[in-house]
Amino acid sequence: GIINYKFKDKVNTRSIMQVLCDKNGVIWALVLNSKLYKLVNNQLIAQQIVSKDDMITSIALDKNGDMHAAIYKSGIYGLDKTGWKLNVNIKQHYIKKFLFSDQSSGTINFISEQGLFQCNANYLKKITLPELYPEASELTGIVQDHHKNLWIGTNKGAFLISGQSIKYFNENNGFTNERVLDLYCDEDNRIWFG
Repeated sequence: GIINYKFKDKVNTRSIMQVLCDKNGVIWALVLNSKLYKLVNNQLIAQQIVSKDDMITSIALDKNGDMHAAIYKSGIYGLDKTGWKLNVNIKQHYIKKFLFSDQSSGTINFISEQGLFQCNANYLKKITLPELYPEASELTGIVQDHHKNLWIGTNKGAFLISGQSIKYFNENNGFTNERVLDLYCDEDNRIWFG
């Protein structure tokens, strides 16, 4: 059956944007009002990373299953046994979605309103997408497949970045011109587009 887990305190929104389960089996939820919640004793409890005014824009697990969160005008924080720690200082971007790269340890790929970026604790660089496709003007999602390729959802189709090669998928080659809201790579290396 279905179990409805309630918020411990009253919240302005009930729209949950992301749900993750970390390596310890803890359920985390990012709510539309940019707050992070943790399931504790069958209730969703608000979590503070830096301050109660945190605007959390995205959550992700690293390759070890540890929890990370992007905070607007601050950066990406990781949770360890002692608490939340700043991993990457990124003050100039609104991070929509991020993931930990399989290509090199500590490297994070993220999408923001300014485009696609790669970073770690020491550098930040923009990954340029072809200007041949101006209709794909907004990046909406990101996932990495088992071959270390990046798949980027857009407001009109999707990109595949494989090494130095970039391919655009839309209705001209059998995909769609619709907005891609989310992407997922399953155990069989199939990419799912929502």
